[in-house]
Amino acid sequence: MTGGINQTSLTLSLFNSGIVSPLAVTNTGWGTFSTSMSVLAGGTVGGTFGDGSDAIIVGNGSRTIVNGFLSDTVASQLLYANELKSFSGKVPEPATIALFSAGVAAFGAMRRKKKSA
Repeated sequence: MTGGINQTSLTLSLFNSGIVSPLAVTNTGWGTFSTSMSVLAGGTVGGTFGDGSDAIIVGNGSRTIVNGFLSDTVASQLLYANELKSFSGKVPEPATIALFSAGVAAFGAMRRKKKSA
C-alpha cells in the first residue's frame, strides 16, 4: 500500500464515459471505505485517489479490475456500468454455449442411434 485509507475523491483516467470527475467517495458507516493500492508491472491505473495513489487497477490482460473502495461509497453507478462494459467482446460465452449445445445434441443423436440398432 502506497497511500492511506479513506480517501474521499476519485479521479478517473479510464471508465469515465459520461462521468464528471472527480467523484466523491463517502463513508457510509464503514470504518475503512477506501484503501490506496499500487499497480504492479503490466497493470494499468484506471483512477487515482486525491492523494495521487492508485484507486482502480486493471490487469490480467484487461480481464481483471480491482477497485480500492467499497461498492456503496462511490457516487456513480455509471462507473460500475462502464467497468462492466469494458469486458464486452472479451468473454466468448455465446460461442461456448453454442458449441456445448452442438456437442450435447451430437452425443444424444449417437446414443439414440445405438439404442435403436
